[in-house]
Amino acid sequence: MTVHQLNQPEEKSDVDKAFANFQTVAKDIGIPVPRFLGSRRPKLKQRLKDIGGLEAWNEALGKLEHSSFCCGATGWKASFDFLLQESSLYKLLEGNYDDRD
Repeated sequence: MTVHQLNQPEEKSDVDKAFANFQTVAKDIGIPVPRFLGSRRPKLKQRLKDIGGLEAWNEALGKLEHSSFCCGATGWKASFDFLLQESSLYKLLEGNYDDRD
């Protein structure tokens, strides 16, 4: 291994990217921002596998951003653990939490 290889930043995994993306969105929309991935890592990895990867996760985050319900309109706010629940993530992607006209 060369010195050049030692100084290169390690490529982030999709799990790490998904977590960072959630943190950014959560901060932007005023919902709880998780500080630690820790033991949640396997769940997030499984959810990404279930929905087809980072692109679908980012789609879910877009839906989260535009859902009044998830952002606290009723007093309740979505959390990272909420999205890690299989049924919650599926419902979010399927439009169950979309704002209605």
